Amino acid sequence: GLASNAPPIIDRIVSAPPCDLPTVHLPTLPYPSSDARWPYMRLFGTQSSRNAGSSLLIAIMLVFPFLVQPSTSSDDLSGYSRHRQRAHRRRHKQRLPVDELAELLEMTAASEEEAPPRNGKNTARRERNEELCVTERRSRELNTHQFEYDPPFIVEVKCKNQYEFDMGITSSLKDQSCVHSLLRCVQRYSEVQTVRRPVHSTSWQPFLLRNVPSGCECMWPVDKYGHQEL
Repeated sequence: GLASNAPPIIDRIVSAPPCDLPTVHLPTLPYPSSDARWPYMRLFGTQSSRNAGSSLLIAIMLVFPFLVQPSTSSDDLSGYSRHRQRAHRRRHKQRLPVDELAELLEMTAASEEEAPPRNGKNTARRERNEELCVTERRSRELNTHQFEYDPPFIVEVKCKNQYEFDMGITSSLKDQSCVHSLLRCVQRYSEVQTVRRPVHSTSWQPFLLRNVPSGCECMWPVDKYGHQEL
């Protein structure tokens, strides 16, 4: 009987008098100032700085391949690469489409045009000449106990008969001729400009060497055939 007269549990909870709960006051945190936010800004950066960093990184990535690519100067390229560049520039100036086969044909044609003919009547041959008069060459030392010369020696070129005469060989001394004994070999002399200084001195002075044998030429003998009209 008691259970039937008791109010339901839900009704008792709803009809229970309100109780006073303690009020909890949460502290309010002030918005950090710019000075307080500085450590976080320095660590993570602001939005504008992050955008600037991204732009700089993209620029470096775009420019880096051009900075590290190997040099393509004409000195570093092979002959094939230089021919190919010239053919490519020529086609670019003429506004022709890029065609690997056409460029290869142009390169081959250009190389054939530039190369001198190997077999033909117009082929330039290396000229070879021989002296008409036999000569003797001798180096003469210039330095002495009194003077030092610069250069220290000269090269004398003498006709064979003149050389034998200077060496004291007179047994076979005769006039030297050329072109089947029709012309005459004549000794030539010249002047050589040099400098010299006394030994143990530092002052160089110009000095002229006279009558230096400098060659032997085959000449027309006027006393034998008369004046030659050229």
